[in-house]
Amino acid sequence: MMRHISHCALALCLLVSTPTVANITNSADLEAFADGVIETSMRDANVAGAVLGVVEGDQVVLLKGYGFADVESGAPVDPDTTLFRPGSVTKLFTWIALMQLRDAGQIDFDTDVNTYLKSIKVPEAFNAPITIRHLMTHTPGFEDHVLGLFGSDESTMRTLQEVIATEMPARVRPPGELASYSNHGVGIAGLIIEDVSGIPWAQYIEENITDPLGMDFT
Repeated sequence: MMRHISHCALALCLLVSTPTVANITNSADLEAFADGVIETSMRDANVAGAVLGVVEGDQVVLLKGYGFADVESGAPVDPDTTLFRPGSVTKLFTWIALMQLRDAGQIDFDTDVNTYLKSIKVPEAFNAPITIRHLMTHTPGFEDHVLGLFGSDESTMRTLQEVIATEMPARVRPPGELASYSNHGVGIAGLIIEDVSGIPWAQYIEENITDPLGMDFT
């Protein structure tokens, strides 16, 4: 599923960066262009299904499914209801939630994250605290690894607090010095959302982002 999402995102990136379609005026031409890019990419990468959504301003210009939602049954992708594993797209929800809390005066982006964390604390190092801004720009200075991030089934899944508490990454460089993709940093950001709002991350996202936007299949 991750490959489905990544190749769909690649097709969209090519679409919006192409000068000939930078100003969208003809949806039929846009769809023809998208069909060629996405169908070719799916064939080359052996991708079963994908969804493309193109928005200009506040208008959905193109929403289309490609391939199969279920290969065995031959069920096609429905752009409105077919579910895809979101992967790191969920990081965007985390950043939006943090901006909402900032706008509500509940957090400050340049304050030590330990000010907001209740269940765990980030170890001190380099005489420089990690801030929410560091987490959002992937510059907290953590090492990063994938141990403990995934569960093979429901029985092996742990809470966000448990994962961060047992898999706290080492601080290997001063914060703000170098950008390095940090899954654990975003996990800590998610934990801040839980500790500040008083509700689980998933509940916060549903109540404050997906439900208000009518994202019923997200």
